[in-house]
Amino acid sequence: IHKMMSAVVRDIESDLLAEAKLMYSACDYEKALAAFTHLDAILFKHHAPGRSCHEERGALLNNIAACHHHLLRLDAARTHYEQALEQFQLAQAYTYAWLLEGSLYAARIAFIEERLGLVREGQPPKKDEYLDEYGSRQQWVGSALPGDGAEAATAEVEEAAAEAAAEEAAGAAKAKAEEAEAAEAKAAEAKSAEAQAAEEAATEAAAVEAAASEVAAAEAAAAEAATAAAAAVAAKEAKAAAAKEAKA
Repeated sequence: IHKMMSAVVRDIESDLLAEAKLMYSACDYEKALAAFTHLDAILFKHHAPGRSCHEERGALLNNIAACHHHLLRLDAARTHYEQALEQFQLAQAYTYAWLLEGSLYAARIAFIEERLGLVREGQPPKKDEYLDEYGSRQQWVGSALPGDGAEAATAEVEEAAAEAAAEEAAGAAKAKAEEAEAAEAKAAEAKSAEAQAAEEAATEAAAVEAAASEVAAAEAAAAEAATAAAAAVAAKEAKAAAAKEAKA
């Protein structure tokens, strides 16, 4: 059950992250903020503290801060940028983390501190700039206007949902086909067992009939032998009577 729940949580996280990225790239920061915030709540509730969890929360809090920043909610942006810094600092405090990914942490921290500088100046961030998972600055390719982008992102999400539903339906159909095949195999097995039982019963009946015939033959032979013995006794008695009469 625990593994099944973990898989379900991961699926939900994956769907939310995909939706959040689409909405953010389409400049629909309110919807992106809602998805990132929901994802952070799930991560906080279902994952134990550790380097990986701190890294994921740091990235999510940075994204939440960026959404507030684009919406010019500067106090909320500053709070979440600072929380993101705290999570990355917790992550790099783990053994060997700094040695393995020191440059990545440095790039993330520098990026967030730069954003905090913009917040202090009351300036919005660049709409097409972001930091990828390797700590490199990237730009959104072909970013759309907020209105059109939101519609395109929503359509893409709906299309992904439709594909998922189709896959689920296909899986259900496959499961039903497998169940029908298993039932057919079971019926064939039962029929084969029934035929075998009938064959065994016929064989047993034939054996009984043969034994009955043998018994009947033995009884007939015994009767015939008894008749012959009786005839022999009668003949012997007749002979003795004749001899006795002759002497007289």
